[in-house]
Amino acid sequence: MFKPFIFFIALLSFAPLVAAEDNTINADKSANKKVYITDSLYIYMHAGAGKNFRILGSVNAGTELDFLEQDDDSGFTKVKDTKGRTGWIDKRYISKTPGLAFQNQELTQNMSVVQNDLREAQIKLPKLQQQSAVLLTENTDLKLKIKALKKTAEQQTSLKQATSEKEKQQLLLYGGGIAFTGLFIGILLTLMLSRRKRNGWA
Repeated sequence: MFKPFIFFIALLSFAPLVAAEDNTINADKSANKKVYITDSLYIYMHAGAGKNFRILGSVNAGTELDFLEQDDDSGFTKVKDTKGRTGWIDKRYISKTPGLAFQNQELTQNMSVVQNDLREAQIKLPKLQQQSAVLLTENTDLKLKIKALKKTAEQQTSLKQATSEKEKQQLLLYGGGIAFTGLFIGILLTLMLSRRKRNGWA
């Protein structure tokens, strides 16, 4: 009766190790790569490639490490942590991707930045709205001034045209008057000369 239950407990205990092993780094010999301690773990760092070596300290889940090298024979990976310690950790507990704790911390920081930007935007919004209202008022005033200037320009153009027409009419009148006066004087001179000729002949 208890055998299935014991088997189920053993399976649950083994599952994290399988998942951790699937997410571990491959035997990549290149250095200067970032690796991470898998979630829900509290692992020890050893002075050598094996559990028999002296423990240098513990490393929390989600900690970012610098990958240095890997010993395929022992299954341990040499890393350097943020405290400057260099040691060896079982490669089954090392992942290429950040753990949930690290991702949660990064998301929290990003959320904090977004919230700060939102607060600043909310503070600036009334000022921007006020500036927008002032600009709209100035725009309306400028449109009215432009309309008035256009009307004044049209009136001045009409006045100039009317003045020009009036001047033309006056010139025509003056020209007609001069022509009429010249014609009248010519007729008078003609009459006077004709009378003198008659009197002279008589």
